[in-house]
Amino acid sequence: MNNTSLGMAAAATAAGPLFMLFLAVASSVQNPTTTASNLGFTLVFAPIAMLVGLILALPASLAGLPLAWLGARFGAARHPAVWAVVGAAVGSCIPHFPDDGASPASLLTACVGMACALICRSIVRWGS
Repeated sequence: MNNTSLGMAAAATAAGPLFMLFLAVASSVQNPTTTASNLGFTLVFAPIAMLVGLILALPASLAGLPLAWLGARFGAARHPAVWAVVGAAVGSCIPHFPDDGASPASLLTACVGMACALICRSIVRWGS
């Protein structure tokens, strides 16, 4: 397994727990009295979220493979900010498939996409 595949696998595995964590934080910001129960819920269901998060392997691949390819050819594409922006853009597109309008889920999935892209970027290495 090369490091691009390893990076995408790590990002896809982390996507579910990250989604749960960002969801718990967002709901805690909206209703601060439920912070402890939200974080407990996140910790209990994190292993299940890892399996469900594998569904997000497609967006991780859509961002990870082209960025790794571009990084091998252009040094500027290796910058973590590029990966973060592309990850957020791909992640924010996920909730738009069922409906046409922007929703709070767009921000949530954009945050997950950005975090996953940065996880993938932290593992991917290039020869030169």
